[in-house]
Parts: sequence; C-alpha cells; structure tokens
Amino acid sequence: MRDQRFYESQMTRLYYYHGSAQPAQPIVVDWEPREVEFGQNTVTVDGTPTDGRTIKQFRSMSQAEAYVRNDSTSQIGGVGPFPSERVAALEHYRLVDVSENSALSAGSYQNLREQARATYAIQPESASVLDPQPPSYVKTFERVPGATVQGSGAQPGSNVTAEAPIYIPESNTTFTYTQRVQANDQGEFTMTLPYATTGYEEVGDGYTSTSLRAERPYNITGGTQINDSGFVVSYQGQADVPESAVVGASDQPVEVELTREAQPLFGGNNGASTTVENETAVRAPAEPATRSVA
Repeated sequence: MRDQRFYESQMTRLYYYHGSAQPAQPIVVDWEPREVEFGQNTVTVDGTPTDGRTIKQFRSMSQAEAYVRNDSTSQIGGVGPFPSERVAALEHYRLVDVSENSALSAGSYQNLREQARATYAIQPESASVLDPQPPSYVKTFERVPGATVQGSGAQPGSNVTAEAPIYIPESNTTFTYTQRVQANDQGEFTMTLPYATTGYEEVGDGYTSTSLRAERPYNITGGTQINDSGFVVSYQGQADVPESAVVGASDQPVEVELTREAQPLFGGNNGASTTVENETAVRAPAEPATRSVA
C-alpha cells in the first residue's frame, strides 16, 4: 500500500491529478494477517479479509473513519489514485499536452497493474480503480505564473473552492481542476489559478499553445449552511480566467463577487432561490451502507 508521501510527491500531483487538489475519498483498504509457510519458516503476511473484499467504498468519510477505528488492519486510501489525506492543489503547473498512446498498451504497466489487482483482490472489470485518469504514456506540463483571482462575498472564514472541467482532446477525457483557499473574516479571498477558461488565441508568439480547453468558467463556492428554516444557504459565483493572465502576459487580477442563494432543503418553492436570515449550520445523519468496488 502507498503512504501519504507518495501522494504528496510532485510526480503524483502532476501525473495523477494534473495539479488539482485531491480530497481523501471514503475508500478503505482492508486486510487480515495470515500465516504462510515460507521454506522451513512460518511467516505472517497481509492477506485478503474473510469477506473477500480488500477495497471497500463507503457513502461518507464518517462511515469510512468509523470502520477503520473498529478494524486495526485497515486504512483509508493508499491504493491507486486515492490518498489517505487531502492533497493540496498546485498553483503554478498546468497540463498542456498528452500523448495519444496510453500506458495501458505497455507490457510493463500491464504487469504492474495485474500484480496490484491480484494483491488487492480486485475483479478484472474493476481494475481501472488503480489507474490515474487518463493513464497517458507521456504528459507534458508547463510552469506558469498563474492568474490571480480576488473575490468577496464568501461566508467569513469558510473554505472557498474553485472548480473548472478541462477537456483533453488527445484522450477524449475531462478532468476537473480544483483549488481551495480560506476566506478571511470579511469573506474576502485570493487564489492563483494555473488553467485558463478563455482567451486562448489572444496571446502572441513566445507562449505555449495548449490543446487543452476549459468547458466552462470556474464555479466558485464560498461556504454552505442549512438554517433553522430548512433552507440551504450557499455563496456562489463564476469567473472566467483569461490565458493572458495565466501565462503572465497580463497582471490584471480577475475580480469575482459571490452571491448568497437559498433553496428549500426538502423541496417546495418550485426550486426558486431566495434570501433568508438566521443561518445556522446543521449536519444530516450519514447513511449506514457500503458497497464494494472490487
């Protein structure tokens, strides 16, 4: 199993996540110690648990954490692209090109993948859980100054998240670049984003021409609450980030102001947004269920 140092390495953060933040997922690796004969000695090895499911996926992190607390031979993450703890985003590196050849076509990669699949008792049809997305043979990255985004209107002290889907034409796949910062006590925030969403043709010679394109502007969220009146209150906005700001051809910051919206938690009001007061955060109970990805 992989430890957190593997996921914090620059290689993994680039090749696996394309510089995006990667949260821990409710995926647990489970094992049981078994005694096996090795020559004339008996040794203890980590084996498949009695239920035959080495990898277990839960509906929430609280459920995964509860399982691990009650099972000393298990851990959250540590397999495939799934870390045990959150991995922060890179601010100054972006993917600009991938090879059309997939690593899946390489015999050495296939052998390592099959070895890992057998180790974790993963069924062949679910072996893709072990792969980065996409597993291109070669990926090319560029270091950029990044665009500065300055915002306001977030819930004071909340985590502010920016997300944009980036399309990779060579592999016909899309990944979401995600970054998170914390708003100050006035609901203001600043972040540096390495992927543009517009203006790709506006920069001149001397700058990298990337084939990757964002499919929409960044969605920016700055806190969510459920108030006593049964409304979900969120702070949201969108921002287009020009290529010129990403590559340093322009030092003009991108300004965004989040708006507060509220919708009924249990339907009603025809789905219309409204503004409510007396916001108080509450949490819904987790559903006690699991499913296997093996």
